[in-house]
Amino acid sequence: MRFTTLAVGAMVMVSSCGAAQAADLSGYPVERRPAAAACQAWGDSALAREPNISVVQQEIEARYAEARTVSVQLSTEASRSERITWAYASRTACGIALGMLSMREVDPDRLWNCECYHARMRATMSRRD
Repeated sequence: MRFTTLAVGAMVMVSSCGAAQAADLSGYPVERRPAAAACQAWGDSALAREPNISVVQQEIEARYAEARTVSVQLSTEASRSERITWAYASRTACGIALGMLSMREVDPDRLWNCECYHARMRATMSRRD
């Protein structure tokens, strides 16, 4: 009986967590919040057109390094903007692109993700929080 009560209690807690929303730290009321800025699912990577793979690799390494630096800054962690989201996304996407480039594989979709997420991160850095 006690096990059943615990199991039911756990199920209620788990199911109620699914409906919970993340803390609203954007500073805007929900009804006045600007549309979420997002990268398109696909795009045209400027770096994918570069014939020299070492140039592509240097560009991606620079974007990865910047995203890594931004993602651990206290000002990013304390920011009320979506900067940390884009910094983590940029760091991940550029890291994946770097891994593929290290195998001499140029994937335009992975390059596009890195470029787009990095641009979104930079856009959040130019705004005041």
